Amino acid sequence: MKGIRYSDEDDFNEIHDKINILVLGNYEKLSKFFLKYFLSGSLKAEIKSMKITGEPRICRIAFPDAVLSLTLNVETAIPKLERELLIKIAIEIKSHIKSFGETLRQLQIYKDCIGSSNYHEVKRKLGITLKNDYSMFVFLVTPDHRFDDAFKSQGFEVLDPSFFGDFSEKTGNQKNLDNF
Repeated sequence: MKGIRYSDEDDFNEIHDKINILVLGNYEKLSKFFLKYFLSGSLKAEIKSMKITGEPRICRIAFPDAVLSLTLNVETAIPKLERELLIKIAIEIKSHIKSFGETLRQLQIYKDCIGSSNYHEVKRKLGITLKNDYSMFVFLVTPDHRFDDAFKSQGFEVLDPSFFGDFSEKTGNQKNLDNF
């Protein structure tokens, strides 16, 4: 049985496209931010490679706007032993938040799918257990900041599109995803 796509039809507009292009073109900024966010005092890691994929399927019903794949070289507790980890990060883009509850449910789906995958990767490669809150693997990018505190209280990081570079909500004859 095929999964049913979680629809984001209200977000197919020029502002969403502008944010998506900004994220796809400047994802290395999120990679470096995530590395600081992810690492605890006991782990040391560096980014070996990174790539971003637009609208990939991360589980049966989850299609975030982008998934960032980071290959990390992580130093373990055993001296001079390094492990390579593949960590995935879901990025959801909203030009506006139509419904807090609907967006939160969508982020929860991504958290469950991608968090489980990352949990098993870290457990298998490093032998350590990640904390149960996998919301660190999901980022919401939106210029609509009405619900930032509520999303953050649920563990989700909310980034303004300007985090990735110059952003203006003005639209017009600009690049869209069809000609990116």
